[in-house]
Amino acid sequence: MLYGIDTSYANGTPSWTTALADSAVGFVYARVCYGANPAYDDGPAFVNAHDACKAHGTPFGSYFFWLMGQDAVAQADHFLAAADGMYGTLAPVVDVEEGSGAQGWGSSVQARVENLAATLDTIQAELGQPIIYTNPDTWATYFGNSDAFAGHRLWLAEYGVPPGDVTPIPGFTELVLHQYSNGTGQPPIPGLSVPGNNVDRDVLVAASLGALGARDAG
Repeated sequence: MLYGIDTSYANGTPSWTTALADSAVGFVYARVCYGANPAYDDGPAFVNAHDACKAHGTPFGSYFFWLMGQDAVAQADHFLAAADGMYGTLAPVVDVEEGSGAQGWGSSVQARVENLAATLDTIQAELGQPIIYTNPDTWATYFGNSDAFAGHRLWLAEYGVPPGDVTPIPGFTELVLHQYSNGTGQPPIPGLSVPGNNVDRDVLVAASLGALGARDAG
């Protein structure tokens, strides 16, 4: 199994040279931004992760935290601008979870589907099809297990089960990644994990890393 991590500014200033030598870091996703809010861009934390992975030859991808209460296209455009070409070799990811409703969830499932679709379409026009990160509760509660994005790849966050021991949630058919832990109780990663601020742990569920590559609409 190929294991990896996803990081953000909250992981401080890692010693990436040390961290990338660990077997738990077979790939890295790093956060670019939080919606269309420049004040919350990950900035140097993202750039440092990108540069270290590029130098080390570690597969790297970028993601951003999606907000239902913000303009869909503005968020996508901000992500594209803030990443500044440093997207990596893995498909971009849109992070959809409970906190995505921090500014409100809108009037209906249909409104949420339409808003998320506009974000995904904008990114896809530039980079190819994004991957959707979500969890069973968010998708059931706020998207009604919609199958509107059945053609998208899924990165599923589900804790309390063995790495990779998950199935796609309703509405999706292609599960490629499993976030199985926020780091709690996991062996620390030298150079990255610090007490009280561990790092999210992921595992590749797809047959090969190629499943995370750029992909046009199909």
